Amino acid sequence: GTASQTDLVDKTFKDRPNITRLLDGLEKKDLVAREDDAEDRRKFNVIITKKGKALLERTTPIMLKERKHVYKGLSPSDLQTLKKISETIETNVLNGRI
Repeated sequence: GTASQTDLVDKTFKDRPNITRLLDGLEKKDLVAREDDAEDRRKFNVIITKKGKALLERTTPIMLKERKHVYKGLSPSDLQTLKKISETIETNVLNGRI
């Protein structure tokens, strides 16, 4: 499938610069590719490669099992609080504030 960088920002704990760095690394490993958006030349879409799909198929069941175990007993409100705290910690780490 495809997703825009904005889609990825909206669905992860990452901000735009972090997503860009992550995509750069994934692209170097041939796990994703970027293509220009047909409707907006300022945007690009991220496409998972065959190699990326194979890795995703192998790891998704493991990640889902672990996530279910790790977040067991947390309410949606708890998860939102966790997300907010995680974003603050990540920002502090990236900015060298620890």
